[in-house]
Amino acid sequence: MNAQKTPSGSLLTLVLSLALPVEKAVSMTKTLLSLGATSAQADLNGVTAFQRCVEENAESLVRTLLEIDKTGSKTSINHVVAPQYLTPQTALQAAVRKGNLRLTLLLLEQGASTDVDFESW
Repeated sequence: MNAQKTPSGSLLTLVLSLALPVEKAVSMTKTLLSLGATSAQADLNGVTAFQRCVEENAESLVRTLLEIDKTGSKTSINHVVAPQYLTPQTALQAAVRKGNLRLTLLLLEQGASTDVDFESW
């Protein structure tokens, strides 16, 4: 049967840190990154672990990802995701929608683009 070959979900280990208290979440994120995790890993809808942390207003985790996972966060910061039936968005748009000014400014300081051009889309 083909159903056995079709993925039904994905697990982003870095996203599991969101369930922990902030200090433990930061520690766990650092540990996972040291073991090879990347914030650029995406779920089946194309949402990266970095974007999920932004969506959850996890500012400490976003700062940790920007500091330690420079390649993954650089890849994810302007990644355009279009989950099924939802409006396409970037991490910056998610921070703005959540009303998190500090996180929005942080993303802008780190190179988040305010425009989504055709090539990015």
